Amino acid sequence: MNAAHRGLRHLKGDNIATHPATPRPRATNSAAAALLIGAGAVVLGVLGAAAPANATASKFVAIAYSPDARVFGYANGYATQTDAQQFALASCQEHGGTDCRITGWAQDGCAALAVDTNRYYGWYGPTPAAAEQQALYRNGGGHIIEVACT
Repeated sequence: MNAAHRGLRHLKGDNIATHPATPRPRATNSAAAALLIGAGAVVLGVLGAAAPANATASKFVAIAYSPDARVFGYANGYATQTDAQQFALASCQEHGGTDCRITGWAQDGCAALAVDTNRYYGWYGPTPAAAEQQALYRNGGGHIIEVACT
């Protein structure tokens, strides 16, 4: 226990014999400061800490694939998942896709699309290599036709 805590315990009367006519010891400024710091922590916890000035917003990436046309489209760097997915679908359609569907998306990371003759699978990861590895694994092999990162 440090000296400040011993002093506060002492002020609470652990070792003081009080007499009705004797005034009680007064709280010190350190006790008042501790109360203010505690109140500030409660307010900060309720309101939430402000984001640092240099904090960057999350970015999203998405890949869409048309299994019938065997074409894809992608979008990266979008502010929302919905925007990235809509742009990827539009890009897939612009490349001739007739049945485009989202195969993978990521927030602040990478998405990859693996295909083979009869299968396709998209997945995500923190790096291009991780996204590619998981897409290939989950597809049961094949080859990567697209990897996109934020």
